[in-house]
Amino acid sequence: MIGTPVQRQWNLKGGFHLARKTHQIKKWLPCPLWDFAGLQNWLNEQARAGYALEKWPGFWFIGRVIFREDPSAVHARYCLDPIQEHFGIAKLREQEAGYRELGWHYMDKIQNYYAIYRCDDPRAPDLRLNGREVAVYRAGSVSVRTGNPL
Repeated sequence: MIGTPVQRQWNLKGGFHLARKTHQIKKWLPCPLWDFAGLQNWLNEQARAGYALEKWPGFWFIGRVIFREDPSAVHARYCLDPIQEHFGIAKLREQEAGYRELGWHYMDKIQNYYAIYRCDDPRAPDLRLNGREVAVYRAGSVSVRTGNPL
């Protein structure tokens, strides 16, 4: 069975079932979790190389992050947003809805440090904009990134 696109997985009833392999790739994190710029730059480098973030490991994180091959990822951008202490899931969901309006989609979170957002629209503004720039973008009159009319 080696080299086939099928792998054996243990199911909850105590037996094996066959499942298709997803093309998941686990990559070692090259920087510490507290390196905000390093993490964000690394995620964007992976995107440019054609890898999309699949899942950030949970509590038992040992330094490997799960990606999948995705040709459309080369146009994606990732942004980390710090999670405030005592932020709460409701506040995170509210913020997520606001970012979605700007073209950014919640992907996962890095423990209780950062929320990870992904954007596939090159015209969408970065998340670190002031209120005036965001209002101009929402009005649809000027591209925030290039300054050109839309």
